[in-house]
Amino acid sequence: MSAFLSAITDLARAGFRSARPAAALAAVLLLSGGAQAADITKLPTGQLYDAAGWDGGVLPTTADVGVFDSSTVPTAAGNTFSGSNYYIGGYRVTDIAGPLTINGSTTYIYNGGTVDLSNASADMSFLGTLRSNGPYTGANYTLTVAPGRTLTVNSLTYSRNAYTIPINGGGTILVTTETNGGGTNRVAYDVTDAGTTIGGSGIWRPSNTNGGYGVRMNSGTVVAPGNAGAGTTTFDGSQSGQAILTMASGSTFSFELGTGGSFASPSGDSDRLDFTAMAAGDVVFNSTTIDFLGTGSTGVFKLFDTDLDASTWTGLTMSGQEITAGLGYSNLGGGLTGTLVMGDGTTGDAGDIYLQVVPEPSLLAAVAAAAGSVAVMFRRLR
Repeated sequence: MSAFLSAITDLARAGFRSARPAAALAAVLLLSGGAQAADITKLPTGQLYDAAGWDGGVLPTTADVGVFDSSTVPTAAGNTFSGSNYYIGGYRVTDIAGPLTINGSTTYIYNGGTVDLSNASADMSFLGTLRSNGPYTGANYTLTVAPGRTLTVNSLTYSRNAYTIPINGGGTILVTTETNGGGTNRVAYDVTDAGTTIGGSGIWRPSNTNGGYGVRMNSGTVVAPGNAGAGTTTFDGSQSGQAILTMASGSTFSFELGTGGSFASPSGDSDRLDFTAMAAGDVVFNSTTIDFLGTGSTGVFKLFDTDLDASTWTGLTMSGQEITAGLGYSNLGGGLTGTLVMGDGTTGDAGDIYLQVVPEPSLLAAVAAAAGSVAVMFRRLR
């Protein structure tokens, strides 16, 4: 009886906020016969709030995990399901044949549940808000995405005091609008497992005050700005009392470079990280490397933009404006070499970090030698 009363209390706190009142009533009726606490498979038809759209005609409750498999998404074209203000214990995606989309304003993952794509065979997107919900303290959810798979979320947020949201699995998490909790809620994002990548075109806004970090990138994890191609990811420190982004030893950035520019605005076309509402020491480097993925051209690229000054960054060693340690790079395009430069307000915006790219010295020498040979031949022809 105590489990039943607890479940009823959960639903009361939620205010029976289902997109369909009948869905909330169905959940209560199911609970009255005993909480489900089961894996329930989504059928290829019917919406999330329709019991008929789930295997056995059973609507998952806040104790259940909704499963999406090859029977749910049987074609490469994928499938889209709707359901706003819908509460569930978590989702698990396995051998779907095409991309899976959840189209609803808010999906609630209840009581420390998970969105599990650890065995997914295609990508998943939430076009609305993915929100944790549960007890008034300690509630969180876990995001697990397999290598090569991408979970895209429009808005990633949480209710009450969700202290840490683990992000793992070796795949990619993209946020297209924002992460946010607001008010007195406190959250940190702990990114673990080698290869796990975060980015997107939106704003990562941690609001932790007791964990020592806002977003922690552990060894082997990656921050990759934007989505596909050149783009910008923003980290906002307006709600945090700790470091906004901490790059542990062995974590990296991944940037794509396009056409180079100059130190004057605008600089070259490239990925960029913007940092707003900064305080001193909000970004921590630990011998961090930027992987340029074999891209690049001559010119100047602004890579990190801060609204404060050079005090934003911790862990850098400088020689004049050149960054000599703490932040380095690899895999710049062939025949190119670069220098990481801190803007001083005259050469570049104060505190922003740039990459200045020139041809490698050996290439310059070869070009000069070739030009000399052409000049000699021209004189002989005369």
